[in-house]
Amino acid sequence: MSDKNKETALSGGCWFNRLLAAVIFLLLAALLVCQLGMYQGRLQPVGSWRGAEYRDGEVAAVTAQTTGLTGTVVWRLTDYSCLEELRLLKNGYEAGRFTSAEVRLRVADGDVLEIDATAYQRPVRLKLQQASSGIDRSYLLRELGLCGECLQLGKIVFE
Repeated sequence: MSDKNKETALSGGCWFNRLLAAVIFLLLAALLVCQLGMYQGRLQPVGSWRGAEYRDGEVAAVTAQTTGLTGTVVWRLTDYSCLEELRLLKNGYEAGRFTSAEVRLRVADGDVLEIDATAYQRPVRLKLQQASSGIDRSYLLRELGLCGECLQLGKIVFE
């Protein structure tokens, strides 16, 4: 092989190495930008599990969980198999949607439950299908019908 052919072969492989190095550098730079974006100027990443960023109402739920006062309630649609825009709220935050005929919620002592049917201008009927033992049902509505409104279902109180 002549010296000219060797030089051409070596320089041909060099452009590929440079292209590969440039692609790797760009991918590392993109990864670094994504990592920095997670922190948004804070020392802890967004969505920290350490408990520093509780919303209103969540502190009471966490306290109740540590003391063992938790249970489950199940709400069931009576006339429909699903209403995806029908929302169940716990302490003002969405806790479930009726993507099936029933929604099961984990609740703690003091949680306030609401139903948001503002997306539907037709009658919607629900009933309390099940509540864990220890939950006082007298503080909860057992059957209800609503049409285009938001209604408080009650407060979770343990006996």
